[in-house]
Amino acid sequence: MNAPASLILVRQTRMRTTHYTRNLTDNFVLARVQRRGVRHQRIFTRKAHGSWKAAESAAAKWVRQMERELPAPATSRDQLTARNRSGVVGVHRRCETVRKASGRRHEYFAWVARWPGCRLRAGVKWPIQAYGEDDAFVLAVLSRRLETDDRETVLSEFMKIADRKPYREILALRSGT
Repeated sequence: MNAPASLILVRQTRMRTTHYTRNLTDNFVLARVQRRGVRHQRIFTRKAHGSWKAAESAAAKWVRQMERELPAPATSRDQLTARNRSGVVGVHRRCETVRKASGRRHEYFAWVARWPGCRLRAGVKWPIQAYGEDDAFVLAVLSRRLETDDRETVLSEFMKIADRKPYREILALRSGT
């Protein structure tokens, strides 16, 4: 049975920016650190270091040094992506279709807010039928900003800004959907 040409080793960080690879065919350890789209890598040969353990140790030391020198990993949190159509990160318009026993279909629209760590899997929904298009959007944006699914908290914040400049500023964020 042949061994694989390379074997991913030691660790990968949560951001997946660092990893080590042991290349069994060519007898080296490849260490990589990637920051903001730029990959930094270095080879540590088994021959130069005497053993796999020493090569891996040297690679780990180099990675720790690079992590101190390079900027922190960039996160995608709160970055507007190309596929976002609402104009606000974590807020989207949802259409749900319900089929009644009679066979008729009804569509319900809502603005939905989600964020990392939101305990509601589908997010916090603000129905357009109940609140109107503009108010439902503003409520979803407030839910996202406050990162809370407590509707009373969001509604009390909404009442503070209703028909005022902050309300209009939030509406101005909405792109044509």
